Amino acid sequence: MTGRAQNEDYVKSILKQRMKQSDAFGVVVGESTKYLHKFVRWEIELALELGLPMVISNLNNKAEMDPDRCPAILRDVCAIHVPFKKDAIKYVLENFPRALHTFSAEERAKGWRYYNRPEWYKSMGLYEFSNFRCH
Repeated sequence: MTGRAQNEDYVKSILKQRMKQSDAFGVVVGESTKYLHKFVRWEIELALELGLPMVISNLNNKAEMDPDRCPAILRDVCAIHVPFKKDAIKYVLENFPRALHTFSAEERAKGWRYYNRPEWYKSMGLYEFSNFRCH
């Protein structure tokens, strides 16, 4: 690893350049994600500032926001939450950013989203869900 790659300001400047060119922002949420502040929270704040559509993928395969693991800064954000499955993430990246751009401010203010598609999730091998609900 080079000295520059270990420099926080350098790493953040590179990440900022890349995020400005991005169409969406993804966060993989695991057991410790809500405790990671040095870069993860900074990246989330930047993504919010840039207005990037947010895709939250849950390592525990929850199909909705997991309040026990999701960073507090994301709990009320208009982001889509999906299980950490290739098909779910691919579908969301292909569809959610375009849909989000059509949402009014009032619609965005309703907070997080999920896909209420039990059969779709079952086709991915996921059989257990908490109650599906609109948020």
